[in-house]
Amino acid sequence: MSAATIKMDDPTRLFDSLELRNVATFIQRGDVIFETAGKNADALARRIGNALHEALGNEVPVSLGKLSEVQEIVNLDPFKAIKADAGVRQYVVFLYGQPGREPVLPLRSAGEGLEAFPIAKREVFVLSRSMNGRFGFPNNFIEKELGVAATTRNWTTVSRIIA
Repeated sequence: MSAATIKMDDPTRLFDSLELRNVATFIQRGDVIFETAGKNADALARRIGNALHEALGNEVPVSLGKLSEVQEIVNLDPFKAIKADAGVRQYVVFLYGQPGREPVLPLRSAGEGLEAFPIAKREVFVLSRSMNGRFGFPNNFIEKELGVAATTRNWTTVSRIIA
């Protein structure tokens, strides 16, 4: 998954040119789903990042994950004990690497109504509670607290990726 929305006329063409198969974009968040026979995820992420840089003129962080890994995250169902209502939003923050420091959980940002709890591999699960009708978005908070770049997706989006 990439961290930025990719504004391109035909993003699948770029990924097809990298000899990736069954390329499909997933909503307009910069998520691209594809198949590859390649085994070196770091090398592939660099190739994709370089191609995006060339096509867009700026650097786009690239994070790769397997659909099976997304399925594992959904199977964890970390929000099952949380009563869903209009005053709560649920997020998964995907870290681009290991945290720069070991966090003391749960992490809280009272000013933004954010609460981050267990980390699974390189994913942080975050609740955002409405504060005066506004919701905090956890990406910057998690990057600052953990010292690592990240990209955030709504729980509903993550669940729909594997549907």
